[in-house]
Amino acid sequence: ASFMFVVTAGHEQTGNIAPYVQDASFCSFKWAPGALVGSKDTALLQALLMSFTSQAMPMLMGSDWTYLFPPVPPSAGEELSTGS
Repeated sequence: ASFMFVVTAGHEQTGNIAPYVQDASFCSFKWAPGALVGSKDTALLQALLMSFTSQAMPMLMGSDWTYLFPPVPPSAGEELSTGS
């Protein structure tokens, strides 16, 4: 369950970095020692990476994921409700 959260909701929450990397003086992927801003090459590579990876992607699996999870056995539900 944790893995599914990380690759779906967690990635959606933390994966939206395009507004930050648009400015190479604020958030650069690579800094030269002593430089105040990232290099032009780094800014270009950041822009290319964001342009190729920030597009909306088609849903590969649809919205019905019930076949991926086995049904909960009735005894497990009873244990959860009684606390034993």
